[in-house]
Amino acid sequence: MQRVRAAPVFRNNARPSRGRQPMWFKTLRIYRLTAPLTCEADALSERLEAYPFKPCGGLDLSRTGWVPALDAAAGGYVHSHADHHLLCARTQTRLLPAAAVREAVDDRVAEQEAREGRKLGRRERSELKDDTVANLLPRALTRSQLTRAVLIESKGLLLIDARATARAEDLLSLLRETLGTLAVKPLVPARSPVEIMTAWLAGTRPPNSLSLGQHCDLRDPLHQANMVRCRAQELATKEVRNHLEAGKTVASLGLEWSGRLQFVLAEDLSLSAIKYLDVRERDGGYEGEGDAEQLARLDADFVLMSMELDKLVTDLLEVFGSAE
Repeated sequence: MQRVRAAPVFRNNARPSRGRQPMWFKTLRIYRLTAPLTCEADALSERLEAYPFKPCGGLDLSRTGWVPALDAAAGGYVHSHADHHLLCARTQTRLLPAAAVREAVDDRVAEQEAREGRKLGRRERSELKDDTVANLLPRALTRSQLTRAVLIESKGLLLIDARATARAEDLLSLLRETLGTLAVKPLVPARSPVEIMTAWLAGTRPPNSLSLGQHCDLRDPLHQANMVRCRAQELATKEVRNHLEAGKTVASLGLEWSGRLQFVLAEDLSLSAIKYLDVRERDGGYEGEGDAEQLARLDADFVLMSMELDKLVTDLLEVFGSAE
């Protein structure tokens, strides 16, 4: 007889937890501290705890604050291993589409013009828009994002998992407010990444730790909008060489590092599409494991990830140097 498994019963509409989500950095922006932090790493957690994340208030468009670095259950606003320190900022933003605001304002303008039998001036329209936004904000949905960073204390580096510069700058602004001052600058290479990566694509052999991947963006220096994008294809081809001979240069290049990481390197030395080849990333979270096991795996993942990124950035600095 075939046995039928009964559907699980959820009390009070609860659902099983999907588990904690992994923290593997998928993007990387590299910043260099130009002066030591104003407090020791041991005291940094207390500083961050004084600026915790708070949800948006009624008229807030967004709010940013610190949350526990590893996990809420683990506590601690800084999670450390040796001189690698993990920080995590949470930003909550109200979703208020411009089209929805424009439609609501147009309706109110039309209503008032019909009622008063005249056209409203620019100032009156602006005041109506401000009032409309103030009325819509408390009812708007919110979206949260976590932005993590690893401080490598001994090397004066801050590695931020952020694709957009603005998102990284938000974390830096919060850290600057938290500490009172923050002497930090984006990493500026001493040698041109565009020239070096173009030479690699033209046939010059990269350093032993690096090899070409299957991604590149080629750009005409005289016409910035003239781009050629190569995805999931062999780069050592006549077609690619023809573009280089025509004067195009590399804007971003897919690379593999030591057989352990794949990534796309941009001309500003930011990294995207990072893949960890020698580990099994837990993209689905840690479902099915107990709290203690999940926290232990999170900690182990952080240690492995931060050490790999540290070594990778060190190798990149040997290739491209630092202007400061």
